[in-house]
Amino acid sequence: MTFWKSICTANTCSIAAAIAALPPTCVQGQRLKLRLRLATEGGRPGRGVFRVETLNLSGARVAPLSQKLRWAAGSAELDLPVAFNDPVGKWTVRVTDVATGATVEHSLEITAAQGAPNGG
Repeated sequence: MTFWKSICTANTCSIAAAIAALPPTCVQGQRLKLRLRLATEGGRPGRGVFRVETLNLSGARVAPLSQKLRWAAGSAELDLPVAFNDPVGKWTVRVTDVATGATVEHSLEITAAQGAPNGG
């Protein structure tokens, strides 16, 4: 499943940013796999950097799940380790192309691990 959001930059170049194959849920203690892609109106971008920020339930940035990631040909992949003690609930992944400022956000649900104190 791919989630697309169109974004306009100050250069009037329309950019589509995608978080591809992001599951709607992730279980505590598992890895969240992100496939990221950036497409421009004029064709395929060369190289750049994505800033990936993971925001918890209260909207605060979670440093171990946030980082900068180099991309080539407009795409990159990233595994984020969700801890067993990360709170269950709605989280947000925000991806920004550093050069253009184009940003896309996607929500996902962190669910309790089997046998966890707050899980099943």
